[in-house]
Amino acid sequence: MGCMGSKDAKDATDEEKQEICKQMAKEMMLISVPHALENADKIKIPMPDAFDSLKKASAELKEQAASTKKKEEKGEAAENAEGNAEGNAEGNAEAEGEKKKSSMFGAAAGMLNSAADVMTKGMEKVAEVGAGATSVALLGLADVLDKAIAAVEDPMAAVGKDVVTAKKEAVSKVFSNHIVSSAVEKAEEKCKGPSNAITDYLINKASGHIVSQLLTEVDSALTDHKGIVAWGKAIEQYNKAVEKIASFKLPTTVEMKPIELNIKQYICEKTVASLAGMMAEEEAKNRAAPEGKASNHPNVFVKVFKGEKLTFGDYKTVGGQ
Repeated sequence: MGCMGSKDAKDATDEEKQEICKQMAKEMMLISVPHALENADKIKIPMPDAFDSLKKASAELKEQAASTKKKEEKGEAAENAEGNAEGNAEGNAEAEGEKKKSSMFGAAAGMLNSAADVMTKGMEKVAEVGAGATSVALLGLADVLDKAIAAVEDPMAAVGKDVVTAKKEAVSKVFSNHIVSSAVEKAEEKCKGPSNAITDYLINKASGHIVSQLLTEVDSALTDHKGIVAWGKAIEQYNKAVEKIASFKLPTTVEMKPIELNIKQYICEKTVASLAGMMAEEEAKNRAAPEGKASNHPNVFVKVFKGEKLTFGDYKTVGGQ
């Protein structure tokens, strides 16, 4: 017994220290996961860069519509002046023509005032009536985008929170399985700090793997979420607008390109990043006060994160031979 106790008290070798620290680094992450999941309501998904494309396109379409409308009005004024100069008879005829033209434009404008119609019959009506309805068409397209933008922002921000809350057990399993199966190179160095070193190594730098696993587990929940549905409709409307502007050769300087984005993967990426941020906060707290925090080998956990001497006995405790 004396010899065995003496051996256990010996300083751990460098290799043994690495094994001890590897196990305690994993323990640090395993006890940080529940904290992050319990605070899922803090997850806020930022709108993707593509969302700015919708806002920018809407604003530019409105500017283009205003500019086009001024040109249309100037053109009508010039035609009216020319008609008056040709005499009363011809002037009356010209006025009658303008009246008909105005009536046609008004009819087209009335049809185009419906945002939905702009994407279908409204654009065809622009082609029939001509340049006079261009400004109305552009405003109609902007209105379509504005409605899509208004419908998507709030539900999209809540997707991560809602999915993690609904699939908490599955999300926890994804993180736990990843942590347990991970190698931890230079574990002793990472256990010494900085305060987020373990989270950064095991979660942030491996986020691609976690994201792919998470997406598999929450795919169906994402598909049914109103934020995903709204996003799909918004991008569909935007891409239709791009097609319509190109197919009808509307005279616009607004640059609009089709948007392609794997929105489910994007949401998983941002969700993992948000959870990692909360895990890093928990890691810092547990480093500062490791007592009573670990579920596995709490005494060794305290020694590792308080920088105390590690022994062969500690190595045996965590599973070393």
